[in-house]
Amino acid sequence: MVIYGIFVILGGFIGYLQAKSRASLIAGGISGAVLLVSGILMLQGTAEAAYLALLVAVTLTGLFARRFAGKRKFMPSGLMLSLSLLMVLVLIVRLFGPRS
Repeated sequence: MVIYGIFVILGGFIGYLQAKSRASLIAGGISGAVLLVSGILMLQGTAEAAYLALLVAVTLTGLFARRFAGKRKFMPSGLMLSLSLLMVLVLIVRLFGPRS
């Protein structure tokens, strides 16, 4: 989750540099920071942090799915959609999968 958070922050920064999109910078910074904190808390054993990370990942999956459907370009929306969907699946398995 920490690495995913870093990717989200970098994506927001790149969106700002390429398109001068303040919205990308702010949204990427906030959601990436939440994912970073959630990831750190998950590593420390805080189970509730996984639910917050799941909420952010689902939200980002929806956002990037909409953008990808509109532009049909893999970069950057397709890549971020793929990463977000992967994180959603990992978190669902972690939260709701079989317990050992």
